[in-house]
Amino acid sequence: MITEQPNGLYCRFSTITDCPTHYNMTFDDYVKVIHDRGDLTLEGAQKEALDIVTNYNYDFENTITILKIQWANSFQII
Repeated sequence: MITEQPNGLYCRFSTITDCPTHYNMTFDDYVKVIHDRGDLTLEGAQKEALDIVTNYNYDFENTITILKIQWANSFQII
């Protein structure tokens, strides 16, 4: 999950661990994260990053709220 922080940089959240994995990333930093997976060329990583930040960029405040709810529910189970 990718979201644009209030400072204009990007934050990546893992939907597996429900926590941020990368933050304060520029677009180029995000391209590098995708490219480092090793399954895309640099051009492919740029295209994928652009598609994701354009079409799947979640609202930062909503993302934080959702994660707080998930974390709270997790602690209630324990």
